[in-house]
Amino acid sequence: MGIAVDGQLLQVRTTRSDIEVILHDGGELDAVVRADVPTVLGLAAGMLTLNDTHGLVDIEGDEAAARALFNPGMPTPARAAHE
Repeated sequence: MGIAVDGQLLQVRTTRSDIEVILHDGGELDAVVRADVPTVLGLAAGMLTLNDTHGLVDIEGDEAAARALFNPGMPTPARAAHE
């Protein structure tokens, strides 16, 4: 999962207990979320969801992966299919 903000591409790795954000290492990413700094901070802090940022965020790649990171616990089409 990647986040593109302010001319930088960051890579986000998540585990059950941790989130690591580093500069992109050049590997393939499931998705990239592009947004301005205030929007990314709002998403990261949990104050915004991707649903709140319609028109402010561009998602390239797997939208479900982006929603899983920024909308944890919210229904997605993939989650709804498994419930």
